[in-house]
Amino acid sequence: MKTKEEISEYRKEYALKNKEKLKERMSEYYKKNSESIKKNSSERYLELKPEILSKQKEYRKKNIIQVTNTSKKYHQKNSEKISIYLKNYNIENKDAIKIKQKEYYQKNKKRLNVLNKEYRLNNINSINEYNLKHKDKKRKYNTEYNKNRLSNDILYNVTTNIRCLIAGSVRRMGYAKTSTTQNILGCSFEDFKIYLESKFEPWMNWDNYGNWNGYPKEINSAWDIDHIIPLSTAKTKEDVIRLNHYTNLQPLCSYTNRHIKSGRIKNNENILI
Repeated sequence: MKTKEEISEYRKEYALKNKEKLKERMSEYYKKNSESIKKNSSERYLELKPEILSKQKEYRKKNIIQVTNTSKKYHQKNSEKISIYLKNYNIENKDAIKIKQKEYYQKNKKRLNVLNKEYRLNNINSINEYNLKHKDKKRKYNTEYNKNRLSNDILYNVTTNIRCLIAGSVRRMGYAKTSTTQNILGCSFEDFKIYLESKFEPWMNWDNYGNWNGYPKEINSAWDIDHIIPLSTAKTKEDVIRLNHYTNLQPLCSYTNRHIKSGRIKNNENILI
């Protein structure tokens, strides 16, 4: 009878001699049993996850230089492959990544803000130098980003516009804006969007919001966010704040808002219905 050492040696020799054959056999087996293998592996990993993570952490601490060098070499060798993988992964998991990032930020908000502040203070010169060097590039990127975001993200569009609307109304009355937009508005931007939708007339939707440029001169072709009690009635800063509360705002036909209500025309002349 063969000893354990002899059996082990025989298996090694057999594996070396039949490397391609064994590889092909394993590949076929995996194809036939991929689902059960994945399931078993996943269950096994979850069961041993704390132990595995602990061992990995301990190993990295003991071999930090070796691990860092190996990681650098791998990234240099496979930079293009990694870049394509990460790009595809981010596209496929866009929503899940956003949720995780938001959750992580909320949990670590104070620490991250402190770290960010420290980094900016320690690197103020290099940050200013970088911003100055890439000023035109950043301006172009920000313009394109805002344009795309305003076109494709309704909540961002509403948030941006209501911020400008409230800030502008406060400044025009000669006051400084000393409170956040949401505090003045009296609700979150998400709730404000829902509130506006509850006031929609049948013809209103987000596609015809704020996109009227004066032509054609017809009602019910586009709508704006309108102050029910006009801001022109405000006498004090408190009045301005009160009139910018969401309960004094409504979706209103752009033509009605900008011409009829504003008093630019006295009669409904040349209006197409």
